[in-house]
Amino acid sequence: RKRNTAMPKIRMRITRADMLRKRILDPVWHVLEIVKIFQEPAKKDPDSTNTVVDFKVVRDEDGDTRNADVPLRRYFSEKAQGYAESFMIALGAKVDDDTGAELDFDSEAVVGKQLLGLVKNRPLDGGGLTNDVEEFQPVDEPSA
Repeated sequence: RKRNTAMPKIRMRITRADMLRKRILDPVWHVLEIVKIFQEPAKKDPDSTNTVVDFKVVRDEDGDTRNADVPLRRYFSEKAQGYAESFMIALGAKVDDDTGAELDFDSEAVVGKQLLGLVKNRPLDGGGLTNDVEEFQPVDEPSA
């Protein structure tokens, strides 16, 4: 008896977002648009919460749109909230050096809001680079 040796067909699909996700941006200020914001348990410490913000690039600081729609993601840990300060200020929080800052907002209400994000290139453990958004400003402020 002869065995059927035909290999099963394999289909792979890569979306435009998948292709854009791997694009390394210039380490400059970019106008970003909030696509989604949500909270989830931290992977390494399920007793703490991360606020996760998905962005897409609108343009860079010089108005160049060739990287438009590149997706970016930023995590803010509740255990290191100080790193969220510039993001909170860009969304309208007032900061007091003595009392800190607090910001309450409807996550759906900030979808579509634009702000400036300073993108840096971070080396990956296995080689290569990834995009990190390190600082934020309101979009109407000049980038430093």
